[in-house]
Amino acid sequence: MRRLVVVSLLVFAVATSVAAAATRPAWREYEDPVLGWRFWYPTAMRLGHFQGFNRITWYGVAIANFPAVEPSTWPLQSPKVPPDGVLVRFWHQEGGPSHHALLRDDRLPLSLRRMLRLPVGPRPRPRLGIFQFGGIELRVAVWTGRLASRRDTAAAAEIVRRFRPAPLRTGTSTRPCDFFVLDRIRAYGARAVRRYDAGDLPENDCLAARPFFLVKTPRALYAVGWPRDSVSGYKEDCGVQFDERRFGFSCANGARWDRLGRVVSVPRGWRGGEDPLARYTVVRGYDGHVFVSTGSYRYPVS
Repeated sequence: MRRLVVVSLLVFAVATSVAAAATRPAWREYEDPVLGWRFWYPTAMRLGHFQGFNRITWYGVAIANFPAVEPSTWPLQSPKVPPDGVLVRFWHQEGGPSHHALLRDDRLPLSLRRMLRLPVGPRPRPRLGIFQFGGIELRVAVWTGRLASRRDTAAAAEIVRRFRPAPLRTGTSTRPCDFFVLDRIRAYGARAVRRYDAGDLPENDCLAARPFFLVKTPRALYAVGWPRDSVSGYKEDCGVQFDERRFGFSCANGARWDRLGRVVSVPRGWRGGEDPLARYTVVRGYDGHVFVSTGSYRYPVS
C-alpha cells in the first residue's frame, strides 16, 4: 500500500511538471551580427532590427508580441502599442550630445527596477534605462499595454534581464570599436605600470594604435600617453619611459612628468612651452576587462 502511494505521488509530480513546462513559453537565442548583443526571447514574439538618422544615428533591436513599426524619428518615439501589446527596444545611438564613457561599465543583469518610467508623453509611457557596456551607451525602453497579459509582461522583464552585451577577449577591440580590450583587472595586481606599444594593440580601421602606459594603484586606474598633437612639442619623439624610483615619467633629454602626466621639468635648453602627457580614456569593463581608447584623451590640470 505504501509503495502504491509513493508511486502515485511520483506520477502526480511528473504530470504536474510536464503540465507546468507545457504552459511555459518556448524561448530562442539570438546574437546580433552588428554589435554582438545576445538576446533570449519567447518564440511567440517577433524580433526585428531598426536603424535611422535624424541628427543622431541609431541602430537597435526590437522584440514585441505584435507587428511593431520601426521608429521614424528616433528610438524613443511613441509606438502604436495595442492594449494587450508589449514592446522592448534596445539601441545604441551616436551624435547629438557627446557621450563621455564612465569609469566603469554597468553591472549585469539588467532589470526593470533600474529603469525609470517617463512621466510625460502618450500612453502607454515606457520605462527607460541608459546603461554602459563595452564603454558604449546602451538604451533600453519597454512599453506595456494596459491589457497585456501577465505572461507577456513577465516575458518583457525577462528579455531585459537575459540581455548580454558582446563577449570580450583580450587583444581585440570593443563593438563598435571605440576601445582596445586589455587584460582583466586582476591580471595587473595591486600596483603596476605596464607599457603598451603600437605592436601590442590589434590593427583596425577605427582606432589609432598609439603607445601608452597603463597605471594601476590601489586607488586608481588610468593610461598615460603622448599623442602627436603638438607642432612644437617635445614628448612625441623623446622616448618616454617610466621612472620607477620617482613613480613618474621621464626622457633622456631631461624632460620629466609626474605620475599623472603633469610637467615636472622640461628638456635641457628648451625654450618653448610645457608639453604635458595625455590621459587616455580608461574603463573597467562589465566582465573585468580593462578598455583603453587612444582616440579620447585630456590633459592634466597643472
